[in-house]
Amino acid sequence: MSQLHLTLKPKASAVFADPHRFTMAVCGRRFGKSYLSCAKALHVALSKKRSNVLMIAPTFEMGRATLWRTLQDMVPDAWLMKTSQSILEMQFVNGSRIEVKSGDRPDRLRGRSLDLVCMDEAAYLTESLWTEVLRPALSDREGGALM
Repeated sequence: MSQLHLTLKPKASAVFADPHRFTMAVCGRRFGKSYLSCAKALHVALSKKRSNVLMIAPTFEMGRATLWRTLQDMVPDAWLMKTSQSILEMQFVNGSRIEVKSGDRPDRLRGRSLDLVCMDEAAYLTESLWTEVLRPALSDREGGALM
């Protein structure tokens, strides 16, 4: 696969480069939050073979409209082994996977082992989604989070 070259706004670049395992960014409109999340997800998926990345939006429709459409624009077909439009999932030739899911049914997200979770519009997601479902899913792989 060829290199990923993305242009982030200066403040978004600082968030992207933050070395902490868990990063919470409080940003206003037009900051580029969704694009930043997609860039971070792609970075993990492309740099670590067989990685599992989960991108969460408050609703399935929001995930499709923002995260999924942005990912589709960023990823060349040559990097993909399989794509599912119906369940919003990309499988890469290196064995990595990015899934876009909604946070409105947390029990459907249990039992995963994750390298990264990106929570888009995290203020609209429940605290228990993080504490009971997503945080434990990051433990065994020592995965990170961008909120």
